[in-house]
Amino acid sequence: MKFNYNGISQFSSVRNTQASSTLDKLGFKSAGTNLNLRYQNNSILMDSIFGVRYNLSETDPQKFGFLPEKTEKEMSLYQNDAALGLAFLTNDVYKDVNFTNLTLDNQTEFLNQLTGFDFKYYDKVDAITTNENVKQIGNRVTVDVDREHNTSFASVVYTVNVPANSQLYVNVAGIDFSNDDQTDVDITVNNFTERYTTNNVFPFFNAGYFSQSQTVSIRFTFPDNSTVSFDTPEFFAVNTEQYQNVIQKLKEQPVSTTTDLNTVKTNYRAEKDTSLFFTIPYDKGWSATLNGKPVTLKRAQNGFMKLDVKKGEGNVVLTFIPNGLKEGGIAFISGIILFVCYNFLRRKQQRM
Repeated sequence: MKFNYNGISQFSSVRNTQASSTLDKLGFKSAGTNLNLRYQNNSILMDSIFGVRYNLSETDPQKFGFLPEKTEKEMSLYQNDAALGLAFLTNDVYKDVNFTNLTLDNQTEFLNQLTGFDFKYYDKVDAITTNENVKQIGNRVTVDVDREHNTSFASVVYTVNVPANSQLYVNVAGIDFSNDDQTDVDITVNNFTERYTTNNVFPFFNAGYFSQSQTVSIRFTFPDNSTVSFDTPEFFAVNTEQYQNVIQKLKEQPVSTTTDLNTVKTNYRAEKDTSLFFTIPYDKGWSATLNGKPVTLKRAQNGFMKLDVKKGEGNVVLTFIPNGLKEGGIAFISGIILFVCYNFLRRKQQRM
């Protein structure tokens, strides 16, 4: 949480490992024991699906659909009008898809299952480099200081033909820095430079939105590093018209959601038998009612929740009470009562 805005990133010793593991498969890095969960370096697709309505930034995030809302001193608030709510209706009754270790494939399968589409989403774009300071053996690239362009650090330029209406991303896997104390990457596109961290996040970087097709030069600079090696960069274009179709599809069936303390209330109108999908971490502490009658919430993709619903209108109320809280409260109060009784009897015996 920052400036009173909730976010995806977190560090927690009492984390929801199932939700964090699922989010990790979808590009929000949460490795190992899931102590950390990181928002950085994902796509506009996941932003909108998981309700990321705002970005706080000192610079333009260069994301399609994120428009400046307010600026105060050096910080600006950018709003994403495509962001979904905590719940939405899927195209059909939702069935889990099998996730692998391939993030973009997972996102593709997930989105198509939600919408009923058969889109590819991430189109690979060819890129070339003519830098003399680049050595490539197989799939491995090594770059050092680009003296040709008078740079002080390891740097390389790739030329990319970007199609119109595209949000461009680049995956730079397996980065090996000569200076382990400095692991940031500066990416410069059309004279605009953005610094990205590689610490505990996926090396999947945003290269900007392009409304028109054009050939762009993208420079990667590795501050305070004389030599850096990495796998051949892979550039991907997300068609923003296709992206808008996805969001519109998930907004076709009206859903409104409000929250109040430990309660989530959702009203919906389903055009057919389908699933109400909640992007809320699954936990045994959640209970639900549908039109006032208790119903059972189901896991969705292991980490989220869904409720299969019939065609028509409905009202769902979710209530969260931590699992074991009632039992723990009863045990706590019972312990106090037993101690009082024990202490009373002990003192009574002492007076005899």
